[in-house]
Amino acid sequence: MTEIDVQPPVYFMPATPIVLPWVYDLALLITLLSIAGIEQ
Repeated sequence: MTEIDVQPPVYFMPATPIVLPWVYDLALLITLLSIAGIEQ
């Protein structure tokens, strides 16, 4: 069980490790653009 617990759940949800970074990056870009637009 330890070997399965250490590895990320890629087999159960293969899309999450690829989608989550994109979502976080898009959120950061949107926040940065909004802050830059407000400052300007």
